[in-house]
Amino acid sequence: MKIIENKTYDQERALYASCDTKIKNCTFSGPADGESALKESRNIKVSGCLFDLRYPFWHDEGVVAENCTMTELCRAPVWYTKNATFKNFEINGVKAFRECDNVKLIVDMLISQLLKCLSGLVPVFLSDKKINITEASVFRYGIILPHYKALHNGNLYSLITN
Repeated sequence: MKIIENKTYDQERALYASCDTKIKNCTFSGPADGESALKESRNIKVSGCLFDLRYPFWHDEGVVAENCTMTELCRAPVWYTKNATFKNFEINGVKAFRECDNVKLIVDMLISQLLKCLSGLVPVFLSDKKINITEASVFRYGIILPHYKALHNGNLYSLITN
């Protein structure tokens, strides 16, 4: 597996179509304001990275990402992605997930923050109580989490917490 570590990228599609790659402690930010840094990547492991540019995980497959930060400028970061796990992410942008298949989100954040970043969900129940989401699976049009309810396109999804 190729290792990329301690680098800064700001250009368009900086690591486009990466395959079998570990990306550690990298920063995706800068004056070139590029987007789609990891678009169409396969079998990548990302840890300790800062994402300050748009659309980093589009059309990816086989992503394991943990302990990363997505700033407010990192809009629509995970779209059309399959078979991925995002663990301990700080998600500050909007429309974070859309049309994903088999994507797991393991985070500790306010439910209102989580629902803000999930595109297409209209919350029926919204609280600023801090929750620990241990296994949230984002599917094509929603997220499954226990004990909370969210409505999406007329379908009821159960939002799960501990």
